[in-house]
Amino acid sequence: MKEDLSRKLAKGYIGLFRSIQAHWVWDDKPVSRGQAWVDMLIWASHKDRETPVTDGFVQIKTGQFIRTLRQMGESWGWSKNKVSRFLALLQEANMIRLENGTNTTHVSILKYETYRELTMSGGTKVGQRRDKDGTRKGHNKEYNNYKETNNSMSATVKPYAERVSIFFENINVDLKQTWADAYPNIDIDYQLGKAKAWLLSNTNKAKKDFPKFINNWLARAMEMPGSQVIKPTTPKLKKYICVKCDNRQQSSIDYWKLKCSKCGSEGTMVTPHEYPYMKKSYDENE
Repeated sequence: MKEDLSRKLAKGYIGLFRSIQAHWVWDDKPVSRGQAWVDMLIWASHKDRETPVTDGFVQIKTGQFIRTLRQMGESWGWSKNKVSRFLALLQEANMIRLENGTNTTHVSILKYETYRELTMSGGTKVGQRRDKDGTRKGHNKEYNNYKETNNSMSATVKPYAERVSIFFENINVDLKQTWADAYPNIDIDYQLGKAKAWLLSNTNKAKKDFPKFINNWLARAMEMPGSQVIKPTTPKLKKYICVKCDNRQQSSIDYWKLKCSKCGSEGTMVTPHEYPYMKKSYDENE
């Protein structure tokens, strides 16, 4: 056992925090098979527990997890068929064992403990030997250095949901006007609200370039029936002249309903085209 561990340690190893999955470096889709395998190691439970499913609770043992093919596909940017083929390949290679339920896939990582923690037969962690001064050294020191680095990186990169909220709260006025000019037939504020809700509800499909995502969202909204906003049109003003006092005025009202704004007469407003002969007729009748 000690010899096997020594050979593994000679090649080196690192600790990996589960929080890596929330970091932006983990967002790109589709992922490689290597990243998918690391995801599975992280998903695996580190202790025996119960987890809720559609029809009750299921017992999950150490090194196991439950996911649907669709959930794994969304996490990796793969089709359900590709996920199924990948799981079958891992099972054939004796890396996992599958138990397919009605709606979910129960996955057991074989030899899970070898991935989670390297230990000596007596329970002492390899590399945690003390020097003459009693100071721990070896991989425990490397673990602390990595933890410090990871925490520092996490502190500078805000959680995804927080980054989404900050972006929408600080959208540049010029950018918003650009969208309004490019997509004049939709309600920009309404669509931004829908886009924000989608991003916060689909964190497994995290986006990095929010402006690009919004632009694509608005472009699709332009093509969707019912998304267009019917904007009220300004009534067209018509020109009229009063044959009684020669007052000129503009109005959207038809002339027979219009009253002269100067002399107050009704039925005396005509169009400029009609004015010459209507004026003559009016004068003759007066």
